[in-house]
Amino acid sequence: MLTTFEEGLKMDADVFRLSEYLYRSNVKAWKRLEKDGKIPLSKDSISKIHIHINKVSPGRKTFAETITE
Repeated sequence: MLTTFEEGLKMDADVFRLSEYLYRSNVKAWKRLEKDGKIPLSKDSISKIHIHINKVSPGRKTFAETITE
């Protein structure tokens, strides 16, 4: 995850859409921090973020082919 974030910084890209998340959750903080419509990110920006991942179940137990010849 950190490698992905750092590669995004090299391309000046917000790969995890952190600016959008902040905008949607706390627009006042976003307005205070934004520059040219986005939040300036650095390598230290991600050190303060806590991530929660929810595993999504596809609802299928098997992945057998459904089309046969």
